[in-house]
Amino acid sequence: MPIELENSMECCSTQPVVRPLKTLVLLDAALAKTGDGLDLEDIRRCLEAVEDVQVMTVSGLGGHPEVVSASDYCGVQRLVLGLGEGEYQRSAWQAQARRVGIDPLGIEVLNLGTHAALAFSKTDGTARAHLLLAAAVSAASVFPGSVPENSKPCMPAQLSRRSIFTFALIEYRAVPWVREGLCRASEGCTLCVGACPWQALEVDGEWRLEKSRCRSCGLCVSACPRDAISLPGYTHQQLAARLGTLLDKEVGEIWPRGIVFLCQRLASSLKGLTHKGSGYPAEWLPVEVPCLGMVNPAWFFWGLSRGAAAVAAVCSDYPCPFGREEAVRGKVAYARELLARLGGLEDAITGLATADGSAFKGELRFLPVEKRRSEVPRTVRQDLVSFRSLPAPDFTTKAAAEVFLGAARELRKSPRSTVSFGVSVAHPHSPFGVVRVEREGCTACGLCARVCPSGALMLDRKNDHLDLTFNHALCVACGACLPVCRGSGEGVLTLARMTDMELLARERVLLYRSPGLRCEICGTPTASKALVARLTTLLEGHGTRATDSIGRYCPSCRVIKSIAQG
Repeated sequence: MPIELENSMECCSTQPVVRPLKTLVLLDAALAKTGDGLDLEDIRRCLEAVEDVQVMTVSGLGGHPEVVSASDYCGVQRLVLGLGEGEYQRSAWQAQARRVGIDPLGIEVLNLGTHAALAFSKTDGTARAHLLLAAAVSAASVFPGSVPENSKPCMPAQLSRRSIFTFALIEYRAVPWVREGLCRASEGCTLCVGACPWQALEVDGEWRLEKSRCRSCGLCVSACPRDAISLPGYTHQQLAARLGTLLDKEVGEIWPRGIVFLCQRLASSLKGLTHKGSGYPAEWLPVEVPCLGMVNPAWFFWGLSRGAAAVAAVCSDYPCPFGREEAVRGKVAYARELLARLGGLEDAITGLATADGSAFKGELRFLPVEKRRSEVPRTVRQDLVSFRSLPAPDFTTKAAAEVFLGAARELRKSPRSTVSFGVSVAHPHSPFGVVRVEREGCTACGLCARVCPSGALMLDRKNDHLDLTFNHALCVACGACLPVCRGSGEGVLTLARMTDMELLARERVLLYRSPGLRCEICGTPTASKALVARLTTLLEGHGTRATDSIGRYCPSCRVIKSIAQG
C-alpha cells in the first residue's frame, strides 16, 4: 500500500536549546471516512497552532511505521498516533522509533475511531478528536523518558509479515521502576509490595521487580507516597498534563465537559459498542488508565476544581483481573460522602458512578453534562469555580493532598464556610489518615517518625523541647507507625482512616512535647526527659550506674566517662 503524506510542515527553524520537545502527530487518513468522518484539516490547523507540534496524515497509518523516517522529522522526540480501525503493529512502531531516536515507551496511541469518528457526528467527533489529541500532546511533552529497567520484552499477540521481514519480532511493554533517592525501601517501607496483586515486587532493603509477573496495572505507582515509582505513559506528571488540557477552556470547542476514567479493558470493549452508536454525550472525555484501582479520589476533586461539570469512573463488565472493583466503588462512595458533607456539593459530581462496561452507554446517557450543570445551585458552582485558583498538581501524594487542602482554604473564604469547614469523614477508602497520641506514655523516642514513609510524622528539636508533629495532608494511613510505638502500654498512638478538613487546613500540628536533655559534658542533645524516665523505670533493679548515666551524657561522653571511672 503506498504511503501518502499530507500537510507536512517545513523543517523546524533553528531555535535556542531551551524549548519544548518537538512532537509529531500522525493521523490515519481513513478517519476522514470512518463513521461520519473527521475533519482532519481542521484538526491539523488547531494542533499546529501549538509551538513545536507537527501534524501529518498517513494512509494505513497503523501498519506503516517507516513514515517516521520518510518524513523530515527534524528533531522530533515525541510521537502521537491517531488511529482509525486499522491494525496497530506495536512491535514495528517501537522498532522504528528506536531507529530514529524516539523513546518507544513514550508513544501516545489514541483510537480516534472508537472515541470520536464511529461514536459521534462529524462536528462532535472532530471536536473530541482535537481535545484528545491536544491532551496527548501535553502528556507527551512532559514524558520524562524511560530507562532500560522500564522495558519488558514480550512476543506480540499477532505477528505481521512486515514485522517478520523487518525483524521487529519483539515488543516492549512498560513496567514500573523506582527512582533512586526517593524510595524508602531501605527504611522499611513496603506500601508498593502490599498494593501489587501479582507478588511482582519485593523489598528487602532495596526495591526489586520480577518483570515476568508484572502486569503494569499501575497500582504500585499510586501506592507510593513519595512518587518514587515511574510507569511510562502513566506518570503523575503525564496524568496532570492530560487532565489539565482536557479541562482547559482555551482548548477546543466543547463545553461544559465531563471526565470519565476508563480501565483499558473497558476502552477495548467500547470498540464493539461504538459500531452501534454511542448513546452518550460528546462532552464526556475519556481518560484511560491500566486499572481504575490506581485512581486517587483527589483526581475527582481536582477535575471538578478545574471546571469539570461531572466526573465518572466506569469499570469493565468482566471481573477485574486485579480484584479492584470493590476499591473503586469505595473511592466513589467516599468522594460523594465528603462532597455531601461540604454543603451539598455532591450535586456537582452526580456523574461520579461505577457501572458495568455493558451499561457504559446507558449510565452516561442518564448523566447529561449540560443538564447536571444547570441543576447545580449557583452558590455551589461559585465555590467550585473558586477552586480554579489552585495550581495544577503533579499528583504525588503530597500534591494530591494539596487539592483537598486548597479546597478547604478556598471554602473557608466563602460565605458558606460555616457549612463546609470543620467537616470530617471517617471512611475506609479515605486517602488520608489521622494519627493521634491518645494517652500518657509517649516518650518522644521518634521511632514512629523514622518509619513514616511520607513524612507525616516528624520529631523536631526546638530549643530545649522535643516535638512530635503530624501533617494530615501527608498521611496515607499505612499504619507503619503503630507496631514500632514503644510507649508504656498499648493505645498510645492511634490511627483512623479519615479526612478532616480542618486538620488539612492547619497543616502540621503538635501531637506531643517533652523537655529535651543535653549532655552535661559537651552539651549535645541526648534524649527527651520522658524517654529517660521510661528507660530508668525499665532498668530499675539493674544497678544505679546505668540509670544515672542515661540522659546525662551523650554516647561518646558516656564511653569516655566509663573508661575514666575504670
